[in-house]
Order: sequence, then C-alpha cells, then structure tokens
Amino acid sequence: MRKKARIRKKNTLVFTSLVTGALISVPITSNIHAATPEISTEETNSAADQSSTDAYTTISKDDFLNYFTQNGNAVNNYDSSTGIQIFTTTTSQAGNISFKGLINLNNSFEIKGAINVGKSTATNKVADGIGFAFYQGDRSQYSSSNNIYGGNVGIYGVPSVFGWKLDTYANYGGVDGDSDEGLSTPYGAFVSTDSTGRGTIDQQSVQEMGSSFENGQLHDLDIKYDAATKILSVVLDNTTFSESLASKINSQNPQYSFSIAASTGAFSAEQTFRFDYMKYVASQNATINYIDENTGKTLDSSSISGNSNSIIEYPDAKIEDYKNEGYEVDTTKTDLTSSSRFDVDDTKDQTFSVYLKHKTTKTNAEKTVQQKISYEYEDGEKAAADSIQKLVFTNEVIKDEVTGETTSTWTPENGTTFSEVVSPEIKGYTADQATIPETDNISQNSSDTDYVIKYVPKNEQIIIRFIDNSTGNVILEKQLSGKFGTTSSYKLTDDIALIENQ
Repeated sequence: MRKKARIRKKNTLVFTSLVTGALISVPITSNIHAATPEISTEETNSAADQSSTDAYTTISKDDFLNYFTQNGNAVNNYDSSTGIQIFTTTTSQAGNISFKGLINLNNSFEIKGAINVGKSTATNKVADGIGFAFYQGDRSQYSSSNNIYGGNVGIYGVPSVFGWKLDTYANYGGVDGDSDEGLSTPYGAFVSTDSTGRGTIDQQSVQEMGSSFENGQLHDLDIKYDAATKILSVVLDNTTFSESLASKINSQNPQYSFSIAASTGAFSAEQTFRFDYMKYVASQNATINYIDENTGKTLDSSSISGNSNSIIEYPDAKIEDYKNEGYEVDTTKTDLTSSSRFDVDDTKDQTFSVYLKHKTTKTNAEKTVQQKISYEYEDGEKAAADSIQKLVFTNEVIKDEVTGETTSTWTPENGTTFSEVVSPEIKGYTADQATIPETDNISQNSSDTDYVIKYVPKNEQIIIRFIDNSTGNVILEKQLSGKFGTTSSYKLTDDIALIENQ
C-alpha cells in the first residue's frame, strides 16, 4: 500500500511551474516585476525595496502583449477584452508566456489575476497544471530539450530556478527531481532546482486544494513579494502560500526572468490565466557609449542597470580617466548628464552617448625679420641715420593633448614686403648705391638682411682768374681740381707775386 504524504495547511511561498503529464510540455519563461497597491514602498533598514512610489509601473490587461512573449500553444491565444491567456486546450500541449523585462528582487511587486486548470470528471481527469518560475540566464533555456517532459513542470531541468506550481497530476518517476508520489492532487507547492537542474518540492509548503478546484472555473490568484522581508506570498482563492526568498536571491545580481507555463500530457485540460494587472519596479538597462568626436570612433561602451525613474549614476571616474588622457566632454552633444534618469519602459534598453573631444592647448610665438641699411663714408664714419624695416610674423601653435600632435599657423602682421629705399643725398658725396629695391615674399623663414651704402666725395674743380681792374682783361687763369672736402697745395700768393713782377 502506497503511503500517502501528510498534507499540511500552512502559509508558505510557492513559485514554480506546474506540469504533470506523462507526455511533453513546453518550458515556461517569463519575467515579473509587480507590486500591489498594498505593498509599502517606504525604505527599510534592510535596504530592500529601494524604489520610490513614482518608480512603479502598472501593466494592465490592455498592455499585456507589449510586455509578454507568447510561446508554444500560448501563441495568439490572448483575449485583451477579458485578459485571459489560454495555454492548452487538449492533450500533449504546452504553452508559456515570458515577461520581456526583468524582476529586480530588491523591490516589491504584485501580479493579480486568476487561474483555471480545467474541468475534471469521474471519467476525464485533467493534467498537468500551471507553474510560475524565476530564473537567471538565457531565457531561451526554457525551450531546450532538457525541459520538454511534462513531469518537469517547466522548472525541473533548468538550473537554479525557484517558483511555485499548482499541480494537477502526480508523477511517480521520469522527472528530473522529486516526484509527486504520495501527494494528493491538485496541490500547490514551492519548487526549486539546484545548479544541475535537479528539482526539489518544498514538502513543508505543500497544500491540497481539493478536487472541487478542478471545476473548469477561474480561481483568484494574487502573488505578492515584499522586498523588505523578502517574503513571497501566493494567495489562491482563500489559501495562502508564503516563503522566504532570502537564501535564494542572488544578492550580487537580484534581477530575474519570470515565466508562467502550463502543459498537458495524456490528459486534456483547458488551462488559462486571467491577467488583471501587474505592479512592479522595472529593472532598467542602459548602454553608455564613449565616442571620440574627432575620429568618430567608439572608444568604449559600458552597461548600467537600475530602477525605473531612478537617477543614473554619472560615470565620474571613467570621465576623469578620459580627461587625464587629454579628452574633454562635449556637453552640447552628450545626452547623459548628472540628472539623467532611467525611463519606465523595460522592454527596450536605453542608449546614451558621451562625446569626447580632444582637448587642445595654444601657445603663441613671434618672429621679426629685419632689413637694415647703414650709410657710411669711406672711412666708416656714419653718414646718415640707418634705415630699418621690420616685418613681424606671429605663430599660433595648437597641441592635441590626446595624440600629442601639433599644428602651427604663421600670420604676417604687417605684410611680407620690404619697401624700396632711396639713399639720402649728402652734399658733395655720391652714394655707391642709389636705391635698395623692394623685396617681397618675405616669410618667417627669411633671414635678416644688412646693407651698407658708402658715400664717396665728388670730384670738384676750381678756376682762379686774375683780372686787370683797369681793362677788365684776364691776366692769369689757374684751374685746380680735387676731391670734395680736401685741401689744395696751391698758394695764391705765389701767383700774385708773379703778376706784380711783370
């Protein structure tokens, strides 16, 4: 005689997927983020429920298909007018819905609805049930071959899952974990798997629902999670299941996917879930791209996460690292600021761009190119003031602080031409060069030029005439020549004496 397990009425937590047939069932996957209106959003000393009231998102039945993905026999079986999702209608079927977002178990949530596991009669039994599962990792793992067997209730075979199930068929073997042997169906219980996917039924959480539950009617279901206490409660009609998730939650990464699934094996059942609403704090993800504005290249990308409507932690340290490399933030193009927030749509990740431009430093240099003309006598004595022309060129040097490269631009401030200069006239002297011609195309690379103009004395001539005062006739004429400024050896007295002796 098979020993019947003792069924206890106990308030415990249950979250698993339910599948109890001897045939196949589709895996269940879904993400849940919900918080009932009665769930407190006040901060607690335990640091749980880190969200504020305005961070909560409410999903109504009208929004259901925007937030859930239908799989298997659940595809195209949702009625938005009633909020009813059909999972199975006959034998050997499996359907599931997967929440598109993630549940952050640092925050409270609630999902409200009702379930129908089908109508059982004396001749027609129902199977397998409906299950709810939390898990991490690839959501597609629920459609793998490891989890197609109905007795796995959409949970067994998948590693590190915890959940609750309403099971309508007792499996006595062939499942990846504890069997239902000795348990009276339908029953509800919490279920979990280890890192290998082997499942365990929390026997202390098992509660029998009674055969009247399989009446083909919808039964109210209210799932609540209190982040402050880490207690997950499931209220099905008037039966309450509750359990602490404190030992199950990954404290380093408290974000979980969520699925609801149902399946049938050899027995047929129309299994449905009526979705009323879900309140939750959406776990948001965003990508920050760091873009070199000068080159257009993406230097790096980083992923961030947080609650809906929460302020995004500005990446001060990373920005500081880029500044140390010579960058500066272009605030006119960057769309991430210290006051940026996550949005409330967790079906689509946000993207922010931080534009980094190369910081530059400027230095100025100046060069003067000179033309000097000196005027001298033959003996080197200064003959006239120097003629000096100066052309000034300025240079702006720009250094790229990222690459270290420099660019420079020379600018003439007063032209690039030395004007023609006419040598000054000095009485009695002749310049050896009458003009210094115009010189153009002078640049900062030109050298200074120096000219020396020599002044030489002119050749002078003197005629001395001796005239008879009585007749006006020229008695004697002398012609003297020499350089301007020099003294002749001629003696006038000698010629006067000569004339007097005549």
